[in-house]
This record gives sequence, structure tokens and C-alpha cells, in this order.
Amino acid sequence: MSLVMLVVGVFNLLPIIGLDGGDILKIILSGRFKMQTVNIILFSISLIAIFSILLFGFFVLTDTKSNISLILMGIYLILSILLSKKQKNYCKIHRNIVK
Repeated sequence: MSLVMLVVGVFNLLPIIGLDGGDILKIILSGRFKMQTVNIILFSISLIAIFSILLFGFFVLTDTKSNISLILMGIYLILSILLSKKQKNYCKIHRNIVK
């Protein structure tokens, strides 16, 4: 049981928007950069981390042929970032950069 709690705690420290690691990174970066820059950096790091989770999930899926938990977690994290009313600024900033 303690191993499960440790894994959940470490996962929660990932630098992804909506997780505690994302909040910690936002606080650290806000001391050095403007808030718009912090949002851009945090959104980019979140996408890289989620892409890594999805990639690792596909490797696990091809190896075990049955474990899709990391893929589902990656999809959940993407949807939580994009659909969250509270975090819409990240998406708007990202769209402005891409244009």
C-alpha cells in the first residue's frame, strides 16, 4: 500500500498544469518572469511531460499488450488542461504564439 501512495505522490509532483508540481513550478518561475511568460513556459513544459507519459504508455502497451493506464492518464491530463475553465489563459497564449 505504501508503494502505491509513493507512486501517486511522485506522479503529483510532475510539472504539469493542475498538479502540485505545476503549481510549484509556477510559483518558482513567477519570481523571475512576467506572468504571461510563466504561463507560456508552464504550458510548454506540461505538453512535453504529457507527451512523454503518452510515449512511455505506448511502449508499455506494446510490451504488455494490455496495460493502457498511462495512455488514459495522458489523455485525461490533456483534456483537463484544454477544458478547464480556470486554465483557459494557457490555451489562448499558446494559440497567439502559434499564429
